[in-house]
Amino acid sequence: MAMLREGFRDPHDKHRLFSTETGHSGVSKPPDSAKPLYFPTKRLPDILNFMDNSEKVYSLHGAPQDNLPQKSPTEETPPKKVVVDWLKKIISVLLMLLGILGLTGIACIIIYVAKGSSDPTEFFKPVKEPKSVFENLVNRKGSNSIFAKDEVINVLLLGIDRRNKSQTGFNTDIMILASINTTTNKVLLTSVPRDLWINGNKINALYTVFGPDTLVNAFEQITGQEVKGYIRCDFEDFRWIVDSFGGVPVNVERTFTDHTFPNSSDTGVLTVTFTQGYEKMDGNRALTFARSRKGNNGEGSDLMRAKRQHLLLQGLVEAVSQPESIFWPMDVDKFFSAVTAANKMYTTLTVDDAYYFWDFYKDRDDYSVESFVIGDEYVYHPGMYPTSQYHAWVFVPRGGDWSDLHEDIEIKLALAPPRPEDMGDEPHKVTTDNKTESAPGEL
Repeated sequence: MAMLREGFRDPHDKHRLFSTETGHSGVSKPPDSAKPLYFPTKRLPDILNFMDNSEKVYSLHGAPQDNLPQKSPTEETPPKKVVVDWLKKIISVLLMLLGILGLTGIACIIIYVAKGSSDPTEFFKPVKEPKSVFENLVNRKGSNSIFAKDEVINVLLLGIDRRNKSQTGFNTDIMILASINTTTNKVLLTSVPRDLWINGNKINALYTVFGPDTLVNAFEQITGQEVKGYIRCDFEDFRWIVDSFGGVPVNVERTFTDHTFPNSSDTGVLTVTFTQGYEKMDGNRALTFARSRKGNNGEGSDLMRAKRQHLLLQGLVEAVSQPESIFWPMDVDKFFSAVTAANKMYTTLTVDDAYYFWDFYKDRDDYSVESFVIGDEYVYHPGMYPTSQYHAWVFVPRGGDWSDLHEDIEIKLALAPPRPEDMGDEPHKVTTDNKTESAPGEL
């Protein structure tokens, strides 16, 4: 900037300026005989201001440019005035903001005093933002369950005839598919005869012979429902869970006696009797009630035994919250760990699934439960070889497939409307004259 004015500063003297003249190259430079111009430092701003308003304009090379338009001194606002104007504007904005904040604070104090609050500063405390519905669902225990998005939940309950943990060969003589329609609040407990022939064997032998996946597949073929998990327990597990709940309340539907019930070592038989009405059963008593299939008074069949097993399941649901239960109040993590310990039950379910199912418990009274045992209407005994191709006492589906049963299960779960011809009929129930029976001689 100094070179655009009429001189430049001597680098060896901060108070001295050289006047300039143009050399042959057109570049301004201080002549050897240039006379130094001395100016007091305090007067330098006035000198610079004088130069800025001079009518004489120099190019970058120092040559005067007389033909360029010149500024009028009156067209440029003095620097001091510009600063003052900006300060006035800044102060005005700050005063306005302070006024708004002041009025807001007074208003808050008035509101909180009117509400009876003793802490007017409460308004200014940070407010924790509520979680969105999505965040609550994602973070809730059980939200990661494989059943969380299913309208109908299907879990297979398996009771094996293993007397102790060292026994390796066993049958799944108790098989109940528990189905829950979470939309219509309907629960369906479906049992099948243990001698049903499917997937190349009796259904109760599939678990041991081919593995659990084959058994699950068989139930999916029979019922038309997708089965996503199963729970397996033996005699010891069943007795333990009933006793842990403090016993199971059961409403015995009819009095019966079984004179051929096997003893605990299977070396002899016992006589057992159950009387119609309410009974709170311990583990041993409940196991006997679940296993007996040679009783009198219409209770001597696999079908009626399955019906009693359904009654026990419904009783266990109520037993969970008994004061005598070691798991009450319920701690889902501890309960799941205890039930699935190495020497207890086995399940493909996870603790997330357990939390998801537990969420239904508080609404259990809103659900209707139907017991459904597959009998003569759907299966029959085709005879044995050479009368038929089967070398064992088995049952097979009527009509060669399970399509009628699939439709009935969907109707019972309110997944399909009732058939017009069934309107007004009672739901399928097990009756004492149902002739479907297991192979002779089996206990």
